[in-house]
Amino acid sequence: MDFIILASSRTGTKILNSYLHSQPDSHCFSELFNDKKNFLDKAVWAKGRKDESMGINIRSEMSKYIDEHTDQNKFKKENLELILNIVHKCKTKKFVGFKLLFWHIDDSKPNFNFIEYCIKNKTKIVLLNRDNVFLHYLSFKKALKSGVYNLRKDSPERKDDIKITLNPKHYLNWKEDQFLLYEYWENEFCKNNIPFLKTSYEKITGENRQEEKEKIYKFITCPESKVKPPKEIHIKQNIYTVKHQIENFKEVYEVLKDDPHFVAALELDKCKSPYGSS
Repeated sequence: MDFIILASSRTGTKILNSYLHSQPDSHCFSELFNDKKNFLDKAVWAKGRKDESMGINIRSEMSKYIDEHTDQNKFKKENLELILNIVHKCKTKKFVGFKLLFWHIDDSKPNFNFIEYCIKNKTKIVLLNRDNVFLHYLSFKKALKSGVYNLRKDSPERKDDIKITLNPKHYLNWKEDQFLLYEYWENEFCKNNIPFLKTSYEKITGENRQEEKEKIYKFITCPESKVKPPKEIHIKQNIYTVKHQIENFKEVYEVLKDDPHFVAALELDKCKSPYGSS
C-alpha cells in the first residue's frame, strides 16, 4: 500500500476516506481487514468509482485463492499481506490505500507484522484522531449503544437522539488509553523512519477543512499533484448538546468539571457550528 489511514473508530475516517478516494491520483478503500468484507463482492471494489477495471482485476486475482465456499475471515487472517499486495498490484491510479483501525492490527497478529510491512513497502501513514477526547468518547458510546456507525445524512438507520449513562471513571481511563495508544504508534513510526502525518476530525471538518485535506493528499502523493475540491460528506445536522446526550449529567459534571476536554465540549455547546460534534 502507498498510504494507510490509521485511527480509532469515530474519528472521521469515512470523511477522509471518501475525499482521498475521489482524488485524480488515488484510490482509498475502506476497512480491508473488516470481517464483513467479501472479497468477491463487486461492491467492495467498485462502489463510488467510475473506473471498475481495478475491481475486476482484483476479483480475478482473488479468485485464484478463494471461492464462494472459502472461509474468508480465516483466509484473511492468514494471508493479509497477500491481499494487500494483490490490491496494490491491480491499482489503476498512481496511489492506493485504505483505512485501518488500531484493533485490526491486534486482530491480524501473529500473521501480519504491520511495521515491517510499512517499512518494506515505503507506506505513508495518515494518523487520524479527535482533538476533543470527551466528544470522541461520547460518540463512541452512542454508536455502541445504538449499533449504528454510519454517519451519512440520508441513512434511515441513523439514531441521533439517543442518551447514554456515562461512567466518568471509565471515560478517564479510556482517555488515558487513547493518549497512550496514539503515543505508542507515533513513537513506532519515528523509531522506524516511517513517514506519517498527524491530523484530526476537527481539522478535516472545521473552517480550514479544504486546506487540511489538500495537505493530506499532497503528503501521500507529491507537492505537484493536482487537487480536486474536497468531496463533502454531509453529516446529519441534528446536533444535540452534551447535556442532552447524557442521562446522568449532574453526576458526570461533578466529576469532570475540571477535565479540559469536558469543559471544551461544553463550550462548543454555546457556539454550535454545522461541523460540530456529531
